Amino acid sequence: ANEVAAVDPPAVAVCAVEEGSGRTTTIGIASGINGDGRFTAFAAGVSAGSTTFSTGASGSAAIPIAEIAPLGTGAGLAELPGQDVAAASVLVGAQTVAVEACLPTPVRQTLLAGGSTVSGERFQVQLMNPYAGEAVVDLIVQSESGLEAAPQLRGILVPQRSSTIVDLAELLPGRQ
Repeated sequence: ANEVAAVDPPAVAVCAVEEGSGRTTTIGIASGINGDGRFTAFAAGVSAGSTTFSTGASGSAAIPIAEIAPLGTGAGLAELPGQDVAAASVLVGAQTVAVEACLPTPVRQTLLAGGSTVSGERFQVQLMNPYAGEAVVDLIVQSESGLEAAPQLRGILVPQRSSTIVDLAELLPGRQ
């Protein structure tokens, strides 16, 4: 019998980053192994900078984006030392702190539950593409009005090694 060998997915993750306007991002890495990796910030189709890291004996590493590139809102690719390693973006502002898990790749579908554009609330979705070719994304949005049919939700181009912000408050105001 011909058996097909299982292929391990790459040990990488895509992370949202924001640097500037009073906000900073640190990428946190947690691992059960001592290993080396690389983090590359990207924007506008190219690498904005990269750095290597080691999880060391503690099994962790912290990567301040400010030491890599003045990026604004962007994204990064974490090349991790193994499959059982997690990465997260820690975003700090003047009065806020947020932690978001970095997504392992490749991801064909992602579910984002919740959000509102009622009463002028901002609701933005950041689409990140770490690959060397452009990506085309369709957003399927369900609101209290049913399935949203705005043509701007389909065929969204995300250039190579870039990210794109989709402002749902602008496209679908007053939705829950």
